[in-house]
Amino acid sequence: MRASADAAWRGQRVLALGVAAAVLLSGWLATLLMARPLRGELRAGAERELSDVHALQARGIANLVLGMRDVAAEVARRPELETALRQFPGLVGISRHDARGAVLAQVGSPIPVSPWPVSARLLDRAPEVAILRMGQRAFLGVSAPIAGAAGDRIGTDVLLYDLAPLQELLARVPDCAVQGRAVLGSREQDRWWDLALPPSGDGSNAIPEGSALAAAMDATARGAGLLHPQEGGERGHLLAYGRVPGLPWALVLPVDRGRLHRAADRRIPLAAAPALAAGAALAAAAWFFSGGWRRRPGA
Repeated sequence: MRASADAAWRGQRVLALGVAAAVLLSGWLATLLMARPLRGELRAGAERELSDVHALQARGIANLVLGMRDVAAEVARRPELETALRQFPGLVGISRHDARGAVLAQVGSPIPVSPWPVSARLLDRAPEVAILRMGQRAFLGVSAPIAGAAGDRIGTDVLLYDLAPLQELLARVPDCAVQGRAVLGSREQDRWWDLALPPSGDGSNAIPEGSALAAAMDATARGAGLLHPQEGGERGHLLAYGRVPGLPWALVLPVDRGRLHRAADRRIPLAAAPALAAGAALAAAAWFFSGGWRRRPGA
C-alpha cells in the first residue's frame, strides 16, 4: 500500500513539474517570438526620439537667433549705442551705417572683414543673419534696417554676438552623434556651407557635394525627416534633417545608426521582464495546482 502511495506521489510530482516546465517554456517561447517585433518597435521609437531631439534643437536655435533679431530691431530705434552694448548679454559690438553702407558710429568690436562678402550681405539684405570671422574666432552678425520718419530706410545697424551660445546648442546631441554636434547649413553660391566653421574663403567649410550630409540638407526643402544612406562610407549613419523655423538655415543631426539601435536593443530585457515574470508566476501556479506542493506520504 505504501509503495503504491509513493508511486502515486512521484507520478503526481513529475506531472506537476512537467506542467510547470511546459507553462514556463511556453512563456519563454512566446517572449522570444515577441522579441523581434519588439526590437523593431524599440528601434523605431529611438528614431522618433531622434527626430524629437532634432526638432527641439532647431526650435532652440530659432529662439536664440530670432531673439537677437528682436534686439537688433530695438537697437535700430535708439540714437545711442553705448547703452545698448552694455544692456544686452552676449552683444560684443555694434556698427551703425548710412544708406550707402558707410560707418557712422561703432562701439565695441568692429565688424570683421571676411573672405566672403558677408558684411555687404548684412547691409544689403537687412534684416539678415550671418557667421563672421575675426582672427581665429567666429561671431554671429545680425543686421536691422533703420527707418526714417517717413518709413524709408536711412541706414542699417549690424550687431556682433558671441557665437558660444549657438555652438552650445549645436553640441546638445545624443552620445551616438557622429561629429559630436549637429550641422547648421546655409545655401550660398549653389553649395551648402557649414556655419559652425568660420568662413575661410578656400572652401574648407563647404559641405561635400554628393555626400549624405548634402543630400539631407537638400531634403529640408521638402520638410523634416530621417535619411538612411544606403551606400558609401555614410551608409551606417542616420541623419535627422529639417529647417530652422523662421531662418534660411538647414539643421542636420547625423548619428551612428548602429549605436542608436544598440541603445534601443538594451531596453529589450527590461521590456520583456514583465512577460518573463508572468510566465514564471504561471509556472509556479501550475506546479501548485497540479499538486506539486503535496508532501510525500508518511513524511
